[in-house]
Amino acid sequence: GLHAAHELRLDDGEYAHVVHRDVSPENIFVTYSGIAKVVDFGVARSKAQTQERTATGELKGKVAYMSPEQVHETPLDRRTDVWALGVVLWEITTGRRLFRRKSDAATVFAVLRDPVPKPERFRPGFPEELERVIARALERDTTQRYQSALELARALELFLAHSGGVAGAGEVSEYMESLFADEMAFREQLLRSVHDDAPVENVTQLWQTGNQGAVLEAL
Repeated sequence: GLHAAHELRLDDGEYAHVVHRDVSPENIFVTYSGIAKVVDFGVARSKAQTQERTATGELKGKVAYMSPEQVHETPLDRRTDVWALGVVLWEITTGRRLFRRKSDAATVFAVLRDPVPKPERFRPGFPEELERVIARALERDTTQRYQSALELARALELFLAHSGGVAGAGEVSEYMESLFADEMAFREQLLRSVHDDAPVENVTQLWQTGNQGAVLEAL
């Protein structure tokens, strides 16, 4: 998904140079169908926009997932999103936060200066090949980092092939169903129950409260 955004071209055929700038767990959705989607390009920048700070001087994006070059407010390219993916990958494979500290200032310092711990420190037996993939995604020197999200994706696919693992959409979908079977069943029941004169506004409000029984009663 990120690679597709990075490859976007303008009408003149030139790259739009889209950079998401806010890649984080909250903006990566794994759908029930097993497909992962990147959402919320609200702070993305492109060639058609300036590279300046906002009027308030506020850094955009979540600090713990910002790349060093993003913190320094230097011109960004797709590699800043590769860094953020590397942070997400480190965290989901260790179950810990990587750079988040008690304050934004401390977090910024960690992003810029703190050594990146090897995942094996927290997960004994962590696969060495995966550890190398994560380490390269988190290279502070952008020339040493993966140069595209596609390059990172291919490295992960190669690791899976070598480890004998399978993580296609079908397998992910089955895993999602094992986690959210009740929610999926409720969603299907709700969709089957909707008709043209259903009180959509009321149902939406009840849905947001998580009151499934009330939703079905309203229908």
